[in-house]
Amino acid sequence: MRKVELIYLHALFAQLYEHVARRRDLQSDAFEEYETSAVGPYQVQRRKADHEAAVQLLSKGLGASLLEVERSSESAESVRSADTTEATESHERSREPTKNGCKPARQ
Repeated sequence: MRKVELIYLHALFAQLYEHVARRRDLQSDAFEEYETSAVGPYQVQRRKADHEAAVQLLSKGLGASLLEVERSSESAESVRSADTTEATESHERSREPTKNGCKPARQ
C-alpha cells in the first residue's frame, strides 16, 4: 500500500474512532497506546511505518471495543429473552383451566 493510501486509511479509522467514541462507552485502555503515539492522520510528514503502526493500533482498539459492546448487548439480550420467556410461561399457566374446567378467579 502506498503512503498516501495509508494516510487516507488512517484518517478514516480516526474518524470512525471519534464517531464510536461519541456514541458508545469505549474501553478506556483500548486506545491509550494510540493516543500516546503522537501520530495523527494529518501528520503527512511522518514515515509510512508510523502511520501503519497507528492504523494497526486503531484497528486493534476498535475491534476490542466493539467486541466488548457486542458481548454486553448479547448478555443484556439474553437477560431480556429469559425475562420474556418467564413472563410468557407465567401467562400461559394462568390461562390453563383448573381441574374442574374453570379458570381460577383473578386476585
